[in-house]
Amino acid sequence: VQMRVSSKHLILASPTFRISLNSSIYPEGRTLQVEGHLVIPLLNEDPDTMIILLNIIHRQSSKVPRRVDLNILCKISITINHRQIHDAIRIWSDT
Repeated sequence: VQMRVSSKHLILASPTFRISLNSSIYPEGRTLQVEGHLVIPLLNEDPDTMIILLNIIHRQSSKVPRRVDLNILCKISITINHRQIHDAIRIWSDT
């Protein structure tokens, strides 16, 4: 699964993305600075989970499911913690 997303949204939403994309220390940050875009393989992330979270981060609320099963909810929670995107996702926690 590939998605085109805004690096600015990722940087604002996630300290882990902020560190890797906003710095020339990491290859991702250097590539983004030089080329203006990059592909980030998220090999350890569940594609369905990332689609949901990226749609939330990018304010694509019509693409966010109103209900998810327990398995997806657990994966979402793990990814939120791993990517440290608690604040960006908080508004959806009560729905």
